[in-house]
Amino acid sequence: MAVNPQDLAEEQTQRAEIDAAGAPTEFATDPSQGVQVAGLGSEFMQLFAPVVKIIDSVDSSVSKPSAASGLGTKQSPVGVAPRVPTGQERGLVDQPGMYSEAATKRELAPQILSAEGVEKFKDRGMSTFGIGEEAPTDVLKDAQSALGEQSAEDLAIDVNKQAKQALQADKRGFNAETAVINETIADEVLLRTSQKEQNIKSLEDGGDFNFDYVDTEDDVKAMITAVGEIYKDETVARKRGYISNKDTKQDAFLKLQDEIGFTDRLLSRRIGEGGLTADEFVAGRELLVRSAVKLEDLAKQIKNGAGADVRLKFRRQLAIHSGIQLQLKGAQTEAARALQSFKIEVSGELNAQQFGAEAKRLLADSGQDDVTDQLADRLLRVGKEGGMKAINDFANSGYYAKTKQMVHEAFLAGLLSSPSTQFKNIFSNATFMLFQLPTEIFAGVFGSVVRAGRNQLGMRYPIAEDQIYIEDAMLRVKGWNDAFGDAMKAASIAWRTELPAGSSKLDIDQYQPGFKDAESMLGKSLDQLGKRVRIPFRLLLAADEFTKTISQRGELYTALNKRYQHTIRNGGSKQEALDEAGMLMLDTRAVADELDVKAKFDTLQSDLGMFGKVMGKFQRTLLGRFIVPFVTAPTNALLRTMEYTPFSKSAYDLSGRNGPRAQQLAVGRLSLGAGTTWKISQYAMDGRITGGMPETEKQREALPPGWQPYSFVLKGDGWPEGVDDLYDVYGRPNGPLRYVSFSGYEPIGGILAITADTVQRANKTKDPELQKNYFHAGFVATLEYYKELPMLQGIADVVAFLEGYDAGKLARSYAESATPTGLPNPLSSLQRMFQRLADPTKVKEREDFEYYTLEDVLQFQEQDGRRIYKYAKTDGSPNYNLVGTPKTEWYNSFISFAKEMDALQSKDSFFRDERDRNAVMYDTLGEVVGEEDVSFANSPGAAIFSALTGIRIKDGDALQNYEKELIRLHDMTYQWPLTNPEKFNNITLSYGTQSDLIRLAKNKVKVYRSGYGSLTFRQTLEAVTQSKTYKKLPDKARIAQLRSINKQFIDQGFKVLVEMPQYADLARAYSEVERLKKEGRR
Repeated sequence: MAVNPQDLAEEQTQRAEIDAAGAPTEFATDPSQGVQVAGLGSEFMQLFAPVVKIIDSVDSSVSKPSAASGLGTKQSPVGVAPRVPTGQERGLVDQPGMYSEAATKRELAPQILSAEGVEKFKDRGMSTFGIGEEAPTDVLKDAQSALGEQSAEDLAIDVNKQAKQALQADKRGFNAETAVINETIADEVLLRTSQKEQNIKSLEDGGDFNFDYVDTEDDVKAMITAVGEIYKDETVARKRGYISNKDTKQDAFLKLQDEIGFTDRLLSRRIGEGGLTADEFVAGRELLVRSAVKLEDLAKQIKNGAGADVRLKFRRQLAIHSGIQLQLKGAQTEAARALQSFKIEVSGELNAQQFGAEAKRLLADSGQDDVTDQLADRLLRVGKEGGMKAINDFANSGYYAKTKQMVHEAFLAGLLSSPSTQFKNIFSNATFMLFQLPTEIFAGVFGSVVRAGRNQLGMRYPIAEDQIYIEDAMLRVKGWNDAFGDAMKAASIAWRTELPAGSSKLDIDQYQPGFKDAESMLGKSLDQLGKRVRIPFRLLLAADEFTKTISQRGELYTALNKRYQHTIRNGGSKQEALDEAGMLMLDTRAVADELDVKAKFDTLQSDLGMFGKVMGKFQRTLLGRFIVPFVTAPTNALLRTMEYTPFSKSAYDLSGRNGPRAQQLAVGRLSLGAGTTWKISQYAMDGRITGGMPETEKQREALPPGWQPYSFVLKGDGWPEGVDDLYDVYGRPNGPLRYVSFSGYEPIGGILAITADTVQRANKTKDPELQKNYFHAGFVATLEYYKELPMLQGIADVVAFLEGYDAGKLARSYAESATPTGLPNPLSSLQRMFQRLADPTKVKEREDFEYYTLEDVLQFQEQDGRRIYKYAKTDGSPNYNLVGTPKTEWYNSFISFAKEMDALQSKDSFFRDERDRNAVMYDTLGEVVGEEDVSFANSPGAAIFSALTGIRIKDGDALQNYEKELIRLHDMTYQWPLTNPEKFNNITLSYGTQSDLIRLAKNKVKVYRSGYGSLTFRQTLEAVTQSKTYKKLPDKARIAQLRSINKQFIDQGFKVLVEMPQYADLARAYSEVERLKKEGRR
């Protein structure tokens, strides 16, 4: 890698600045300062991975208070962490406002490195190079000489942990639906540095504003107060340039009043209550003016193609601008939030190059880097058109929650409010990380074979550093274990602050919307309500921050092993290799990108590129969020699943064109994927695991009682002794079965589901072209599985809408998540969970409608002595075919749509009875669908377990004799003789009518049968299928007889149905249709 002399010179300047600021001038020399935690287990691990020696030479936690003291100066003390944190851990160090990474490196280096290693680390400027990069060369001295006069002020900028947190305001702060972020971390108040004091002193002496030192609302107040003192003497103020000769203090006061929307009453009240003085208000206006100038200047730089560092400064300045306005209004809480969102301190530990790289990475984390460019362009336009007031409004509007954003937030919270969602997130993260361990071992074995082969064939080293080793899996697990305590603290901070350290799978634009006039009673109430609504977000965020923390530590440990192995294989001694790995451990920023990528990978948050940006823009539209609530997690789940198949990037990586690491991982993934697929395929063939719901209604009806999609199949209670096979030759269970679901636990659940469904589809179809066509079956299985995931229901609704252009399909997700007021219910899935515990019965919208009657069809108007019928055929005669069909006028369609939305909203509702607007679903045997599911009434323990974990357990009953016969007939003929009609004598029935008809026909009505008496539908089936006469019939005749029984009961049920008062319209339609048929008019 080419070395940039300017970069090297910047590193030297950085070191000089740190020394000047009071950091220790020499490395600690007493190794006893280190925390020795190595024991017998550590010594054993060192046999396989020598880097464990340096890993265990320091404490495993970054959050413990440091024993180091006396560092820095009295004005600027510095803190030392027990170990150098990863990017995910930087916010966990003790007293983060005092933490110095350079001091920590100096303090820990003697514990980790040999004396020679310490000197080499010093020569490299206390930094090292990333995996796959080249080591620094002696160009350092030449670069230092050439650029020795470079200004340190132009090079030293730092982005600390607060900057990293704050950049989540890219998702929250400045787009069409942004809002103020939440309280600052209570236990992490930043230390006021001497630079800030000097900044205020400069103001008092007439100097310029330096917004780089504005971090908290206290800093804003200090600036306002300092300038306010000047305004007490207008003459001095004018002399210093704060007020022009043409602009009196009163004029400035009035301008301030206009620009931030103060009313006379509010101004008087604030001043009278001991708030800011009039002088301080005018000072605040001056701050706004100068801030606006800086905003415009940064915006122009962005428009001219400035890099990520300038865009980051622009976003930060917007936060400061809003904070000034809010502080002037007395909204101290909101000012704190605004400033917290882009907090960046200047302490000189990151050079300009590092700042730019960090800014680019952190802006990219938000997925909205392009938004900053749009903001800059818009600010220039509004400033030109509306002046100072427009700029103020523009900056401030970024922090006010908009109606659209609040509705979106409530809707998403509702989707995530079920405890099972949280459990699935935690369990999925854990299982996916564990599932990758055998992948890494297989990859390491392949890598070892290749490396040994190269050596035997004379293809000598050096080889690429980015390799996978067998011991990496062990080191990764050690990293998870070592970081557990820090991960718990990271989760706790995320829960309290609602801020991720980087990106998140939630796909939301911000985590903490606030409200205008937050100091008012209404504002405070809404703020507190918002905190409760966001509990699901906070839980998911905390779990992901935990996972990311242990993930990054595990990845760091494997990076240390890569550096060690690479040094050894390139001729270095063991101590030299340990020193190289130790330097990497001391400079985790060198592998910051790799750690960040791995953490996102493990939590299904990997960058989706252009697709992610396009979908993000769509989500920020008014309706986009309801159609596609989430993109990042489900898309990553699909990609991670496909990586274990040949139909993915893994197949290309096998060629080695993407490097040895990618090739080794591809071998590991495809090997594990092939083994997993083969085993699951065997289970699916044996019926021990189920795929998705079969395609045809006949196949679905032929499923055994209690059958559940995407589930493991086990022997249930009461299974016959001595019977090993689950099914007989006709596919009938040999006893009661138990189904345990696995869907939703991505991406492992996806691998299991798609494999099982592929086998099921390829072997259950009667289409000879599709039999054994595993490619087609796999494609369909993948679509069906991900379509049914709750996070992708919106897309499934769009597909359903396009199939029939039914607006109700498109609005289904929102309607089911709404309250009676029409607003989203932030507890919708939690509410659904409780309702399903009480009553798991499946229901569907009744979809009741009106029928055209004979009276409707005969309506006419006289025109020129002729009758013009309202509903006429082409020859002008009445269209009698309309009688008995649903009305289709626009107002009827609108009424039907409204009823459908009302029915969807009432499902699983605390507020209404879902049975009033929805109908119970029945299968063709007349059994209530879902009635056999676990509930609090029939199995309280299993029901609660299912509700909390999302793992649905269902027990199937032993088959009745008629059920065995029906399944046998389907297996032999692919026929299912029973139906639930959607029409009766060509009269279309609404679903509610169908439900009531089946309830009567197959559960209430009795029909006399010779030799048996009056029997219900299922009693008749049992009697007939066990009769000697029936058993002598061929299958075709048996099917005909069962169909006749089905029709007989439907006919009897319909006679009872039309006698019911609520079905008078149906009775009239039926009567008129029969009359028209007899008269030959239809």
